[in-house]
Amino acid sequence: MRILLNVQPGPRYFEELWTVNGVLYKEWKDACEALGLLDNDQEYIDDLKRTSFWSSGWYLRQLFVIMLDALISP
Repeated sequence: MRILLNVQPGPRYFEELWTVNGVLYKEWKDACEALGLLDNDQEYIDDLKRTSFWSSGWYLRQLFVIMLDALISP
């Protein structure tokens, strides 16, 4: 939802925050996808599954943090 707050200008209500081009979406994630702010998460899930076969728990946690940082940072 932080992504929407940075992109949508001055929303006063969740309905305004979740409205994109006149369409009110039920959830913030749908509004982000309509704006092209989110990609499909499947590539991240697949990468974590592949990596889990050969890596340690510590490495998986570090990879997850890197993925989160890449999604949040512009």
